[in-house]
Amino acid sequence: MPALKDSTTARTLTARATLRPDATSAAQPARRGAAAVAALVFALGWIFGEFRTRTGWDDTYYLLQVSSLVEDGDLDLRNDALYSALPPRELQTFLTATLPSGSLKNTFSIGPAVLWLPAYVVTMPWRGGAGAAGPVRWSRAQLAALHLLSLAFLSGVAWFLYCLLEIAGADQRLALLATLAILIGTPLAVYGPAVYTMAHLPSAVATCLFMASVLWLSRDLQPYRALLAGAALGMVFLVRWQDAVFALLLWVPLAPLLGKRRELTRLALLLAALATGCLAVASLQLHAWHLEHGSWLTVPQGEQYMRWAQPHLRELLLSGYSGLLPWSPIFALAAAGLLVPWRCRLPSSWRIVALIVLVAEIYINAAVRDWWGGYSFGARRMSSCAPLLALGLANFGAVAASTARRRLLVVLLAALCLWGCFVTNLYWRQVHDLSLVLRGSPSLGAQEAPREGGVLTDAALARRQALRPALSRVHNYFAGVPGVRRSLGVALTMALMGGVVAASCLVSSRLRGSLLLPAVLLAFLGITLWCHVRLAWGPRPDRVERAVWQRLAEQWNGPRHQLTPATAQAAGAEAQLLQQGAGATWRAATADAYRFLEMLASWEGGEPRRARRLLDGLAAKDYPAATALRHQVDVQAPGAEVLRLLPSTFFEPRPGDASRAIALPPAGTGAVARRWEVLFDLRLAGMEDGLTYDVVALQDGNRAELACVSLRGGGSVLLALPNGSTEAKLDLAGGLVYRVRLDYDARAGTVSLVMTGKGVSPAHLGAPLAAGGEVPACLLFGRNRHRPRSFPLWSSAFSDLWVIASPVAPDQP
Repeated sequence: MPALKDSTTARTLTARATLRPDATSAAQPARRGAAAVAALVFALGWIFGEFRTRTGWDDTYYLLQVSSLVEDGDLDLRNDALYSALPPRELQTFLTATLPSGSLKNTFSIGPAVLWLPAYVVTMPWRGGAGAAGPVRWSRAQLAALHLLSLAFLSGVAWFLYCLLEIAGADQRLALLATLAILIGTPLAVYGPAVYTMAHLPSAVATCLFMASVLWLSRDLQPYRALLAGAALGMVFLVRWQDAVFALLLWVPLAPLLGKRRELTRLALLLAALATGCLAVASLQLHAWHLEHGSWLTVPQGEQYMRWAQPHLRELLLSGYSGLLPWSPIFALAAAGLLVPWRCRLPSSWRIVALIVLVAEIYINAAVRDWWGGYSFGARRMSSCAPLLALGLANFGAVAASTARRRLLVVLLAALCLWGCFVTNLYWRQVHDLSLVLRGSPSLGAQEAPREGGVLTDAALARRQALRPALSRVHNYFAGVPGVRRSLGVALTMALMGGVVAASCLVSSRLRGSLLLPAVLLAFLGITLWCHVRLAWGPRPDRVERAVWQRLAEQWNGPRHQLTPATAQAAGAEAQLLQQGAGATWRAATADAYRFLEMLASWEGGEPRRARRLLDGLAAKDYPAATALRHQVDVQAPGAEVLRLLPSTFFEPRPGDASRAIALPPAGTGAVARRWEVLFDLRLAGMEDGLTYDVVALQDGNRAELACVSLRGGGSVLLALPNGSTEAKLDLAGGLVYRVRLDYDARAGTVSLVMTGKGVSPAHLGAPLAAGGEVPACLLFGRNRHRPRSFPLWSSAFSDLWVIASPVAPDQP
């Protein structure tokens, strides 16, 4: 009887688990539930969300794989990278991240590209005219389509969680509250509505589709259902390889066939169908690895990326620095729900496999070298476990049969929602260590993990930031469109977002799960097969070009950072490729990637005029990185000359490397520079009270100091000149970024310093120059060994250097 009851229950409930109850009598409650879920997702998307027109490091790779597949039919992203929103220095790092084979070092999965491909293709007619360099990659219209598609994905995840909770025994109110707690109390609070260009929302979509397909397969063990369930499992692997452990969920439908001789043939047929569907989808990643790495199976991050024998379980689970339970305590409540006596309507085998998968995911993520996940909201790699949490919460709802227990569960879920809002706000305020806010000191995990740029490390500042709400920008797809006012653009954007969310929930609630789920899986299976064909018929990797990239990357990334030969290599790369016969597969946009490196090397190596000519040529082709940089140059130095430009981080003091000298070329032929402006950002690490720390010194041709900027622990900035010094108070905090502006005006005979930081009062200093001020010839960042009793700013970061000279003709007074 128990087995019969489990089987009957599974067949009855799995029909509803595939996104809609089948019973006609449940149509009205389903519509009410769909409306509630739609309102919830729209609120998350508008209040917590963001329309991303900029990208970081990881999501740039994910997005460019889409454009490269569609536009070029390959996965060589170097030409696509010129269209990205990466800052110039990060773009240089991107272009020179090269494997020994010469191919681009791409450690990211191709699964998100498959899921996002419809948004890119459908909006291609509305992306505007092609520039001189070819078709635009990820125009604003395409980014808006991706935002809407991600809202549809988030709606699908929310609807599945709601249905799964309701099917497992929760009433509508409890199911809605538990769905909200999962969406806000897990990393999906950030990676669902806001940072949707990462792989975490697609991973939750893939695991929800797979769980729905397992429920659908449990209802009727047919080979075509097994084929699509295998395709869903392949999609899980395609998005995040670690999530292949979700295959253990197949134990639920297949376990009844094990040990029965009469069912062996049926079991073998089902396994064959599962393997076929999984291989058809998952092999796309193997295909990509073979093209770019030369191997069908590999670990793109390197052999030392996974440390199976040394997992950081305590840190991953308990650390205040991106730890799982402090940032997402709902995992503890859901895990407890899987451990208490099973009262859920689903078969008890779900509890066993859910616990095993959850433990396996925790162990895998703890064994990763960077267990904290970089610049991360909590344990972001656990986002794919969202549907497993629904099972635990549903069982808690079934156990809490009495009114008092039910109220206690509601209070706990509401508290978890509030905690999710609190920690989400902390993340947007650059506070990644809860221990700074709660205890006033860094957690053990923060001390072991390397510092991520922009993350606060000062406890007092972190506590102040925790009390300030982080308000998101207003969504507007039509910003910059001629004739569309801002208010109208916001209203139209709101209508589009609301329409997509409402339509997604309405379709999910009205269509039978047995129709909707196969249609979705077949669509993604077809896209995957198209990508296979596109890669198979696309251009082959060119060995000559890869050899050039390999040599170029060795010079750029070598320990001595030899930019002079790197500049020559970049300048001659085009001619070398043509001479060696690479013209058949070589594209003009790839040559522009060489020119971009040549431009940066020229600006850093002492040829500002050559750099400006190259920048103008690249900007004329409408590359976003080049046009943005040219605009900065024009705004930063109207009527002057940029002598040095080092975008992004250019120096971080380390033991054995406490200083960096940058030579200054003369300003302009036939002119004498009378004024030099030095501008850069400084992200401070910790400082000890009473100690003096060197920041930057302006030196003449004999390395004598013309002006020196220092900081004193405790809160002051000093400007020292050969004829004296001056000091001003400044609120100095670790983790805060300060803008330093040093103005050396030989004509006026003055030196001035302005140092500002977000949320602190600026410091202004000025002093007269000694008679006969010398011409600056060098900038020395970090510690000057000839200065007594001074210290380097260990672990601080210097970035975005501009050196601007205002020349005056010799015949002028």
